[in-house]
Amino acid sequence: MAGIPVLADVVGGNTMNADLFEQLAEAYARRDLLTIEKSQAIPEEVKKILAEVEEEFEDKFSVNAALISELEARVKTAVIEAGETMKGAGVQAVFTKGRVTWDSKQLEGLMMVLPELAQARKEEQPSVSIRRTA
Repeated sequence: MAGIPVLADVVGGNTMNADLFEQLAEAYARRDLLTIEKSQAIPEEVKKILAEVEEEFEDKFSVNAALISELEARVKTAVIEAGETMKGAGVQAVFTKGRVTWDSKQLEGLMMVLPELAQARKEEQPSVSIRRTA
């Protein structure tokens, strides 16, 4: 993918970090192979029975999933209207205020005129999410 640097380019060719990515990719591949092996270990007659059971319950799960979606939407609406976390009967709906965001470029420009604005600036720690690419 263009624009995404290769790890070795970022860390000056540090092969230890490149090896870490390779080890993670290999662990993902092992997990995928284990899933395939597990599926292949199930005898065909058992697979047929499982398929019949899946078919029998498919509509029931679909109806229940639709009900859950509708009820979740109604609960979310009620919680937003109440403006607070609510719970009952084994379910908790956690209210979170809308996040305030600012236009960083505009504020940085204003800091040239009002340097005191820099005191209100906070920068959080970076985070990383891992996505498989192959």
